[in-house]
Amino acid sequence: SPAAAQSAPASSGDLLATIGRLQADNKGAGTGNEVRTDNVTARLVADLAAATPGGTLTLAFVQDIREGWHTYWRNPGDSGAPATLAWDLPPGVAIGPIQWPAPEAIPYFGLMTFGHHDRLVLLDELRIPADWPAGTALPIRLEADWLVCAEICIPERGSLALDIPVGTMPVPADAPT
Repeated sequence: SPAAAQSAPASSGDLLATIGRLQADNKGAGTGNEVRTDNVTARLVADLAAATPGGTLTLAFVQDIREGWHTYWRNPGDSGAPATLAWDLPPGVAIGPIQWPAPEAIPYFGLMTFGHHDRLVLLDELRIPADWPAGTALPIRLEADWLVCAEICIPERGSLALDIPVGTMPVPADAPT
């Protein structure tokens, strides 16, 4: 059932450690897929290549933003709009809240906005039900909407999907193959 995630503060140390693990290697089942627009390349990435029943995994919605452009923080300030993530997950699978990194101040013609240049990584913890059958895949679907701005603002969106194998042992996405 679709579930819209909410915002919550994140520990910067935990956030940086998780981002490092997620960005360490783009290989394995947990590396996700990608949507390219004129201004943003968006990816869905998992920290595990295989999960376990009753376990958790961290998902990252990663935006690589075109030079000179920016997206907005959860509180965009005087103008703008934050990214929205609408998850479509199997029954019993829980997610959220979103962990947002600290924003930068972006002045704009006398207004103050808050957002991100270069790269934005939004983290979400997904909880797998204990009765999820090992040996099957966990389908994860995401509809993401965001506003990207330079001199003008353009609404963009992407549909992303992952199928994470569920087994008896968790496997990090950056584990050697």
